Amino acid sequence: LSNRKMKKLMYSKGGVDVEDFLIQEGVPTCLNTESDGPVEPVVYLVDGQAASWFYRVNEKKSDIENLNSPSAIFQSHSEVGHLYGKHAHGWHALVAELSMLAMGKEFSAYQK
Repeated sequence: LSNRKMKKLMYSKGGVDVEDFLIQEGVPTCLNTESDGPVEPVVYLVDGQAASWFYRVNEKKSDIENLNSPSAIFQSHSEVGHLYGKHAHGWHALVAELSMLAMGKEFSAYQK
């Protein structure tokens, strides 16, 4: 990594030194708006259970880029859920919960 990128990685709020990183793999989104812009479901988990969800839309990004930028639009499931499948939010919640379990397993192995 370049010096500039390393400094960006090491930046933290409050000036605390960064010691650990969590690296997430990027998975291309397969959901698109009617105008072919990428859409990703976002699920918030509380105590391992899906508590809230919405869709992040960003017409200025591709399906492999981070959609979470100032040009993103956030839409509630009640607004656009019908566009992405009748039972989609249940599947999105399930995938989020499975991801949380996998992350917990990886973290516990790391702590040993």
